[in-house]
Amino acid sequence: MKKVWRLSHLWLAILSFGFLFVAGITGVILAIEPMVDGYEREVPSVDLSKYQLADVISSLKSNYDEVFELNVNEHDQVTVELLNFEPELDGTYDYNPANQSLLPHTDIERNPIFEWSQTLHRSLFLETTGRNIMLVMAVLLSMITVSGIGLIAQRQQSWKKFYTKIVSSHFSQFSHVWLGRIFLFPLLVITLSAAVISVERLGWLASEQPIETTYAYVESESRAIESFDVLKGKTLADITKIEFPFSTEEDDYYRIYFKDEIVQIAQNAGQILSREKIDTMQQLKPWALLLHTGQGSWGWPIILLFSALAVLYFIVSGAIIFWKRNFKKKLKNAYTPDEAIYIILYGSENGSTKNKAYALYRALISQNIKAYITDLNHVADFPKLKQLVIITSTYGDGEPPMNANQFLGKCDAYLGNKNFKYSVVGFGAKEYPKYCQFAKDCISALSKTKAEMFLNPVYINHQDKTEFKNWWNRWAQKNQLTLDFDAHFKMKKPTLHQFEVVHKTAVYDGYQTTFNLWVKPKTDLPFESGDLLAVFAPDAEEERYYSLSKLNDSLFISVKLHEYGLCSQYLYLLEIGETLSGYIKEQPDFHYNKSATTHTYIANGTGVGPFIGMIQHNLVKRQHLILGLRNKKSFELYQNLLEGLYDTEISYSREPDEKRYLQEVVQAQKEIIITNLKNGGEVLICGNLSIAQDVLAILNHELLTENLSIESYQDNYQIKMDCY
Repeated sequence: MKKVWRLSHLWLAILSFGFLFVAGITGVILAIEPMVDGYEREVPSVDLSKYQLADVISSLKSNYDEVFELNVNEHDQVTVELLNFEPELDGTYDYNPANQSLLPHTDIERNPIFEWSQTLHRSLFLETTGRNIMLVMAVLLSMITVSGIGLIAQRQQSWKKFYTKIVSSHFSQFSHVWLGRIFLFPLLVITLSAAVISVERLGWLASEQPIETTYAYVESESRAIESFDVLKGKTLADITKIEFPFSTEEDDYYRIYFKDEIVQIAQNAGQILSREKIDTMQQLKPWALLLHTGQGSWGWPIILLFSALAVLYFIVSGAIIFWKRNFKKKLKNAYTPDEAIYIILYGSENGSTKNKAYALYRALISQNIKAYITDLNHVADFPKLKQLVIITSTYGDGEPPMNANQFLGKCDAYLGNKNFKYSVVGFGAKEYPKYCQFAKDCISALSKTKAEMFLNPVYINHQDKTEFKNWWNRWAQKNQLTLDFDAHFKMKKPTLHQFEVVHKTAVYDGYQTTFNLWVKPKTDLPFESGDLLAVFAPDAEEERYYSLSKLNDSLFISVKLHEYGLCSQYLYLLEIGETLSGYIKEQPDFHYNKSATTHTYIANGTGVGPFIGMIQHNLVKRQHLILGLRNKKSFELYQNLLEGLYDTEISYSREPDEKRYLQEVVQAQKEIIITNLKNGGEVLICGNLSIAQDVLAILNHELLTENLSIESYQDNYQIKMDCY
């Protein structure tokens, strides 16, 4: 289904590109006209539904010698054509039914630019042929909007998530989707109304003959017009025109143009002489004109203006997206599939993942290594394959990108009996439950072959270039290759800052040493609890990230000491007064919401680090901490820092007499947590990703019993995660 939406959206846009551009430009100009037109009119619009039609007719007949015609325009302004001797009046006048006053009517001369734009917009200056073309274009544009709406719904994983957070890798794609969510529905209304107007003007669905019913005139006594049955309950808002009788003969008649019929009534007795039904297309036309032109409205023309501008922007951003997906950095392979030893297969929905795969390919080729790159759909029988690298994103609800949707079906046939090594890099967004799911599916498929995993899989959040660089360096090192990442992948180098160590504490719990570190930036740096501190150890090629807390003007991190951990060893050996190099990586999606009614923090081990600052800065609010540690000795490291927080549940996985796991605490308190979510609270989770997934599964299972889901709270930013 995704392919249908995508291809229909693409080819419809390509086919109608020129006409869309013309429609967009002229649409912007014409959308301005109703605002200018309304500003120039001196007679204000009134609520015509307040004025009974019979009273208006009676008033006009009694106050003026001859009344010929009354008209109501799209602005709900009334004009009358009349003749009067005392005072002398002759011609067309603007009529205000509120005070029955008359003003000389003057037609506003239309600006030539509006006239020219309208002709181009309607018919391309080709008269009937042009109208037919623009009708087809209106239908095509409506199909583009429908396919666009379908693509957004699929991208966001469901209709319920249509307006939730957009996960995107570049501005053109983000803005295309963001504006689409705002303007595609108005554009659908605009295009459908254009089709109605065109069909009506071309007369395609009009009745061959008006359906008119006539009635014989029967002489009867004269009656006051207020007693005419056909006029009872009718107001000026129900009509567009009245033609008054030409004579005083009793069988002469009023011809009244209602919205759905034209009625002739005898002027003295009110007898209906004929009824002519207005066909459906003519009844729809006023509404279609209002929706398509904005005539008679102040607010809608503004929407029309921005919708027309959006069409122009969609053309530009859509072209950029198309170019990035299909042409950017499209290189010719230096070796054939039969010659290559290293095979790189990618799955990319918008081009960002593809660019990373090509960067690796260029690096290998620069070292004269026989490498070959193609998308996952083109997996083949690579006879000299020694090492396979799969770099892929995940689309929507765990689905493969379009250029990778055939791989799982072909994997066993082409790779099942081969002996080779493989590595997999998955790109995704942690907000989605099926984070990097397609990359995991690829691993599952490869595990059923004779292939051997070369490097543990890596799942990268939001196309993070630093994480990809870290994987790149590990992969190159294990292959004993020198592949300069920066030479093949442009990446902005972070500005490093100096941080002074001001305090340190450590605890050995019988299994491992854990320590807390307070550092103070030597320059004024903005940061919040939940951000990351990126640390460069001496001689290290890559930085290491630590979730931080803001404690007064200092920065706090909690670190596990690993025996062979280059960065943790470096930090542990730092003395008070010494400095380290690093930078702050902001994580606004993991900042706590000050307006939330409650805050529930769930962490295991050093994952409690960012919550220390959140808790200390938010003691006036209801806060609840669920913390999983090894034993009571582990808790000594945090005990003083959590003073003032009385709602704390701690589980010890290695305490013999009190052994329980964090998941058990969440299971026991799931109803309280969910009640807090329903009441506007938020849940923040930090620590091991597998434990976080267990927590989400427990909460989701409970929510499903109430026909709710964890996803809705994630989409509403009430559940936030920083996991590894």
